[in-house]
Amino acid sequence: MSKILLLKSMRYDKVLFFFIIVTLVGLLSSCGFGWQKKETIPPQLRSLYLQSAHDYDQFNIYLKRTLIANGVNILPNIKNAGYVLDVGSTDFSHSGASVYSSAQASVYTFTFTANLGIYKTGGKVILPLQTISSSRALTLNPSEVLAASNQVDMVKQELQHDVISQILNRLRSKQVKEAVEGE
Repeated sequence: MSKILLLKSMRYDKVLFFFIIVTLVGLLSSCGFGWQKKETIPPQLRSLYLQSAHDYDQFNIYLKRTLIANGVNILPNIKNAGYVLDVGSTDFSHSGASVYSSAQASVYTFTFTANLGIYKTGGKVILPLQTISSSRALTLNPSEVLAASNQVDMVKQELQHDVISQILNRLRSKQVKEAVEGE
């Protein structure tokens, strides 16, 4: 008799577990949750020339590594390229808050900006030149200002990675896909 009760309770547990799982999946799908389909870079842009004002600065090195990690072949010269990813100028700037007293914390806003355009080597514009930027605020106490260079370097890296993510999003965008598919 106890075996029958044990089997029935095990079945009940399995049914209850299944019911909970189905309910959770239903709730998640009804609120809009779903597996994200990772948009990919169009095949036409999988091999391109990266044109930049400063080939060996930190930002361009990060950008090259990220593009390669996303399946893009960076060509060594423009002659063999069908498309050009033009990263014009980049800029890292900051603005500081007014300091009323030496005992108050100061808030600095750091901004990293890059100009980006995508062109066919024949000159057709795929993505017109546009400015991409990212900003962060950093609060420093007066005693930390002199030792803040490490924090500023970290903020700069974060901003550069954010701008690179925005560049990848532009490469994966519907606008760019439609423009290169129309070729």
